[in-house]
Amino acid sequence: IPQQISVAGVDDVKYSQQLHLTTVHQPTYELGAAGARRALGLDAGEQPPRATLAHRLIIRGTTGWALGNG
Repeated sequence: IPQQISVAGVDDVKYSQQLHLTTVHQPTYELGAAGARRALGLDAGEQPPRATLAHRLIIRGTTGWALGNG
């Protein structure tokens, strides 16, 4: 069954790295900063623009592709 299932996580936390879990890395500092800017702008009566932040897929050992099945 392990060769038939893929598992992925989100946030690329420390345990993802230790468990070789495929994950999506999100820029947490930039995410927090963008949220704070948006909140401050809303508090000032502004309509802040939508923000899109970069993310990246980190393929480790828990997906079919990494196991040679994808």
